[in-house]
Amino acid sequence: MRVGAIVLAAGAGTRMGGQPKALLALHGQSFLARVVATARAAGVERIVVVTGHAAQAVSAAAEAQPDLLVVHNPEPARGQLSSLKVGLHELGDLDGALAWPVDHPLVRADTVREIVDAASRHPGRAVIPRFEGRGGHPTFFPRTLVPALLALPDQDGARALYQRHPEAVVRLDVDDPGVRHDIDTPADYARVPEK
Repeated sequence: MRVGAIVLAAGAGTRMGGQPKALLALHGQSFLARVVATARAAGVERIVVVTGHAAQAVSAAAEAQPDLLVVHNPEPARGQLSSLKVGLHELGDLDGALAWPVDHPLVRADTVREIVDAASRHPGRAVIPRFEGRGGHPTFFPRTLVPALLALPDQDGARALYQRHPEAVVRLDVDDPGVRHDIDTPADYARVPEK
């Protein structure tokens, strides 16, 4: 299965005091660099970074990484789904893509491989990782669901797809708190484990 990752890095970082989360440091790497490294270690074939707010700084950080495609969401205030749509247009002939918010940098590579493996066992279905019964990220979307995602109103978010088509979703229990560990605020950032 040929898989891409769409790294959603267009947010304004409002709850983080206006700092772009893609550029925050974690264990000697930026969040962006860490997500990219994890995706590569898991065998992801194409990585698309979607910028929006602070586009110049985030693009510069992305361009320092080899073989990334950087695309810009001109209206990031429309919400995360608007950025996902921008990235999905770059999917090409891949079988699907992981939608990966940049504020989830603690996901393990073996978890990403589990998600992709589940996707190959359940063709045509989205795969949402769960930890302790609660959904997290990255979510896998097969190419067959892209038209349905593109048709959703931006304000509805991708969750609307799961509500309208519950049969198109697999919820995968994983032993990785990183899928739930989104770092939105300075308090979240302060609680990041040392290693």
